[in-house]
Amino acid sequence: MKKQIWLIVALVAALLLAACGPTATTPGSSESGSATEQPAATATQSEKTSPTEPPPTAGAGETPVQADDWHVLGSPDAPVTIIEYADFQ
Repeated sequence: MKKQIWLIVALVAALLLAACGPTATTPGSSESGSATEQPAATATQSEKTSPTEPPPTAGAGETPVQADDWHVLGSPDAPVTIIEYADFQ
């Protein structure tokens, strides 16, 4: 019975090691592509067009912020100031 448990543990360990190994790759041909008798298509000149103006973006519902509404901790002359905007919903 102990031999069977060790055999199962060894098989599981071997499978885990095999799964973590590199994958086998097949050697491909050294050519990057096949030769064709047809010439490649040439680029054509198109009419130059002016870029169109981007559509106006809608405001994101901006809310005016007033200094009277701020909850302040610490010195007002601190070298670093953090302003946090949050929505409690």
